[in-house]
Amino acid sequence: MTLEHRVFLKQKIIETKLAKLHGKPKMPNLLTWAARAQITYLHKEDPIYWTPEVLADSFPATPAVIKEILRFDHWLVCIILSGI
Repeated sequence: MTLEHRVFLKQKIIETKLAKLHGKPKMPNLLTWAARAQITYLHKEDPIYWTPEVLADSFPATPAVIKEILRFDHWLVCIILSGI
């Protein structure tokens, strides 16, 4: 596991614990894994056309959620390819 990945995981753990402490409501997940895969695929095929804003218009998610999906799926692909 790389240092960058460890820092990312620590940051996510801290954010989750702080959210629980402060009682922030978590957004419901309206996307299936198939929809997430399709978002990632479309963005990788043509990132100039399939921007987060266009994807947000096509799927039940905000541009911020789409950006988070694209960032998370990038990490997921890296982890799968590294064999962890």
